[in-house]
Amino acid sequence: MWKIALNKQTIESVKNGIAQTVKAGITWPPNLPKFIELCEGVEDATESFDRFIDKKEPLDHAELLTRQKVGFQCRTQLPEDKARKLWSETISKIRTKIANGEITPPDPKAKRIETPEKMKETLTPEQHNQQLDRKIDEFLAKGIKLIGPFKKRYEERQNEK
Repeated sequence: MWKIALNKQTIESVKNGIAQTVKAGITWPPNLPKFIELCEGVEDATESFDRFIDKKEPLDHAELLTRQKVGFQCRTQLPEDKARKLWSETISKIRTKIANGEITPPDPKAKRIETPEKMKETLTPEQHNQQLDRKIDEFLAKGIKLIGPFKKRYEERQNEK
């Protein structure tokens, strides 16, 4: 498990993790999630929890997943001490899964799928009118009352004739 996690780290980050372990006076060796946190310079769960409570942006994927998993419960259903404990346990488990490769952080370079609204924006005005005309013809054939953009386009068509 350590081998897999350390292979994903750079030499510089491992050196940083060792230096942070010595600096913090942590008993050697720390557990894997804690060592990875030290390598990556990730803050402890207390600071992460405080950021969550203050409604600030999460620093990493583990923090985001922790918010999604236990955020509501921590914010609304538990006293602060129990909420902090649950937060700490959850973020530690998630960081372990990330270090083991069980959870993969999203690729920031991945192409996002466009929403339908964005797709509609790429239509030319003529294409948009053609779509409206088709729908208007369908509605009229079924006896459906025209409203909104359909009614407006129907009136434009009548004025063109």
